[in-house]
Amino acid sequence: MFDFVMYFSIGIQFLPFLLLIFIKNSAFLKLRRALLVLGSITIISDVLALVCAPIYQNNNPIYHVYTILTGAVILSIFLSLFKDKLTKKSIQVMLTLFMTSAIYLFFHAQGYLSNNVFSNCILSILIVLLSVLYFYKLGLEMQVENLFNNPQFLIVSSFLVFYGSTFYLLLFEDFIRSENYNLLNYTWPIHFISTIIYNLILARGVWKMKN
Repeated sequence: MFDFVMYFSIGIQFLPFLLLIFIKNSAFLKLRRALLVLGSITIISDVLALVCAPIYQNNNPIYHVYTILTGAVILSIFLSLFKDKLTKKSIQVMLTLFMTSAIYLFFHAQGYLSNNVFSNCILSILIVLLSVLYFYKLGLEMQVENLFNNPQFLIVSSFLVFYGSTFYLLLFEDFIRSENYNLLNYTWPIHFISTIIYNLILARGVWKMKN
């Protein structure tokens, strides 16, 4: 069951990716390109992790790079969703600080072979905060009739679901590894299920781009 959920969570990532390729709408061109880059990074990272795990017994370098790249893309997506200068400037500062700290942790503080907890936690907090801010902005403007037909709302919701639900798993992952490594067999399915839900919501958001 564990392996089935794991492979299904990897396979379902192709659903929004394929929709992004075949559904074309010039109104969402920049967003589509950013999501295609994000999907490519995710799929390539997971495939590399599956291949390298039996050989090197350590996937941490892959996930360090994955976190840095996905963080840059997702924060750039948020940068395009906000129009006011103060918010855009704040996101640019967040992006710079995140990239600086993540690269520093990769090369110096923790090392590329260590578990990538701190960078993941920083990214999760930033994405959750920006998601809430985006929803607050939508509520103030009251310009969207049906949120569940709005691509941007659905895409941001997918980010919030994934990073909000996996934050505590990331936060306590090192503790679980040190105390009882077998507990990861019970916590990782939560991560896989979050990935499945994330991709389903993201796929719906991409599908709504056709209109």
